Amino acid sequence: MRLSKPNIGSKFNKLTVIAVNGQMITVKCDCGSPEKQVRLTYLVRGIVKACGCLKPKGRPISHGMCDTKIYSTWKNMLNRVFSKSYPQYERYSKLGVCEDWKVFENFYRDVGDIPSGDMSLDRINNDVGYFPGNVRWATRKEQQNNRSNTVFLSFNGEVKSVKNWSELLGISPETISSRLKKGLQIQDVLSITKLPQRPAIREPKRVFSNGTETVSFSELAKRLKISKSTLHYRADKKTKLEGFVEIKEASFV
Repeated sequence: MRLSKPNIGSKFNKLTVIAVNGQMITVKCDCGSPEKQVRLTYLVRGIVKACGCLKPKGRPISHGMCDTKIYSTWKNMLNRVFSKSYPQYERYSKLGVCEDWKVFENFYRDVGDIPSGDMSLDRINNDVGYFPGNVRWATRKEQQNNRSNTVFLSFNGEVKSVKNWSELLGISPETISSRLKKGLQIQDVLSITKLPQRPAIREPKRVFSNGTETVSFSELAKRLKISKSTLHYRADKKTKLEGFVEIKEASFV
């Protein structure tokens, strides 16, 4: 649910709103401490109630978000990097995570709420870890396009994955991949018109004679009651043709 921005002068527990700048709200605490900025969600949901003056000495204060999806996202991020039981630990442990983001409140402050249920945390550059500026909320489809083995093609000033070009132009991904393997130019790879086919090489007719009559290849196969492939083999070997021999014919199919 989209949260309504508070009016200047609004009071939330011990905090009074002084200024509103997007998702960041400048507040003043009743205790007289200097002004501070608080994320809108923190303020409206009562996660932050004061400047810190209410925090019991020697006891950590709970953020109350352990059962939320954003908290699970944060925990999963840390598990990838620090848990040796994670399947891809060797890769993620080398990429690392921002030192500041080891604390949930700092992570939440920077990335905010998940925009929609079909989105999850995604690294923009897969060769870099979890750091401010390198994460975003993305759908499964967007994340698939961001895989390290995804092939991107640049055409007419646009860069898209093979799958995206396929959906845009109505060309199957298999066709695009096949054209790439043939070494075609990019304009031919993404051409929506059917590319000209190489002319088929026509083979000469195979004609046979036994001295009294001349028959076609197909007719002789029927007489001998054998397949055409078998007849090709016998004709090449010049064997078992029951008196017929192949004669040269200048005409083509």
